[in-house]
Amino acid sequence: MKKMLFALAFTIAAAGFAAEDIRIDLAATTGLVCNSVSKGVTASPAIWMKEKQDQRLLIRANSTPEWKQYSFKITPKADGVIDFNVMSNQKNKNVCYDKFTVKGAVLKNGDFETMNSKGLPDGWSLNQDVLCSEGAASGKHCVRTNHDKRAIQKISVKGGQAVEVTFLAKTAK
Repeated sequence: MKKMLFALAFTIAAAGFAAEDIRIDLAATTGLVCNSVSKGVTASPAIWMKEKQDQRLLIRANSTPEWKQYSFKITPKADGVIDFNVMSNQKNKNVCYDKFTVKGAVLKNGDFETMNSKGLPDGWSLNQDVLCSEGAASGKHCVRTNHDKRAIQKISVKGGQAVEVTFLAKTAK
């Protein structure tokens, strides 16, 4: 009976975790504190990192078929660099992102419109198949990500200075 209850609890927890398909991982060498999130967004530390769990923050939400705005605000504990990983929480479910704006730090090319010499969004590290040229919320481009296909950018931050991130996301067709 005890094993059945554990299995049921695990299944329910896994289903709830899998339902959140929007995911942005913030990885830093300094600690991160989440100050606030918009409605429907959750933020949690990477508990598997034990004593360094505050160095990675997972931002999650459920996407919708239409573009929707989401936001969160964090404060780094010290000066440093954050790896800003835009992805999906699942391998087999794509999420589109567009129109990132950041206050309190600099994120380059948040609308994915300025291309580098390789034809990829300037400032971002991503594969060609992540760039999407149809159905963008703003301009001609957005990114279509999943758990293994990500768009990544390094962002310099100041300790104690709040960083507010706003973006649009939707379930990819």
